[in-house]
Order: sequence, then structure tokens, then C-alpha cells
Amino acid sequence: SSDLSFRFGQAPPGGIQLEDRETDKLLFAGQDFHRGHYTIRQMRTFADHMEEVLYGPGGFYASGAARSGKAGDYFTAPDVGEVFGRLLSEIFRSWQVKLQAKTFTLLEAGPGEGRLASDILKSHPCLYQAVERSPSRLEALKKLRTVDVYSDLDSVPPMEGVLFGNELIDAFPV
Repeated sequence: SSDLSFRFGQAPPGGIQLEDRETDKLLFAGQDFHRGHYTIRQMRTFADHMEEVLYGPGGFYASGAARSGKAGDYFTAPDVGEVFGRLLSEIFRSWQVKLQAKTFTLLEAGPGEGRLASDILKSHPCLYQAVERSPSRLEALKKLRTVDVYSDLDSVPPMEGVLFGNELIDAFPV
């Protein structure tokens, strides 16, 4: 797209990204802030920006830098211990009985590092599938031999069971 320009005090167009280092100029302009002239490199939405910084090359999830747990970047219910996984496994076991499924499968969307999958499978061995977008996390999940791992929902074969996502919404770009 073509460059757009605006001056401070004018409303910039929505979905903008400033040229490299111009953000620093805005942060450190002090009293001269209103005198700056800023050039927009491209138009893009907040959703596109978040997609790139989370899942793009070098993104938070894609890079393998994101870690869950007490020493990690965030802390979730499975990080507390196995209790949450055991609770879910009992709920899923009761659903298996109610569904009367010949082959019961759990499909977890956004399993991250696989901690919850491991905890559930300890209490309720069953067919377990996982859909994970992060390449580094996909590789980590493949180490769980009892979990079939997919990079998108379209790749998952038809199944009978439960599709769930414990931390999925937290990982949405927007």
C-alpha cells in the first residue's frame, strides 16, 4: 500500500503501523511531540499485528520462547498440578458413557506444551488428539506418544467424542 502521512493532532487512519523507530520518536518526543511528522509504512489491522507477533516468524508462540508454569511467562490451571486434569478426565469419562461412543476421542484445541493432555491421559487413557498452531509446540506434543497431533482442524479425521480448549481463548490474537 502507499505511504500515508499525518501530523500529531490529526487523527491517524485506523490500523496503522509506524515506520521502524518512529514509535520511539513518539515515546520520547516530550514537549516537541505535537511538532512531529510521522510516516505510515503500511495499513494493517490490530488482528493482523497480533497474528504476526504471536504466530509469525519469531512470534511469541511460534518461536518456542513461550513457557507456562511458575518460572514461565504465564501460569494456568494445569500448572498447579494433576488435579485439574483428573477432574476433567472424570467429566469426560461420564460424557463417554452418555455418548455411548464406540470409539471415544478427546480433541484438545490449543494444548500448548501438553501438560493437561498428560494429566488427563494418566487418569483416563483414551484416543487423544491435539490441534496446535505453534511449530515448536507441535514438536513438543509429538513427544507424547499417545497423542495424535495436527496443525489445523481441517487435518483432523472424523471422530466421536469431545472437542475442548482449556487455554484456547487466551491464545487468540484478538
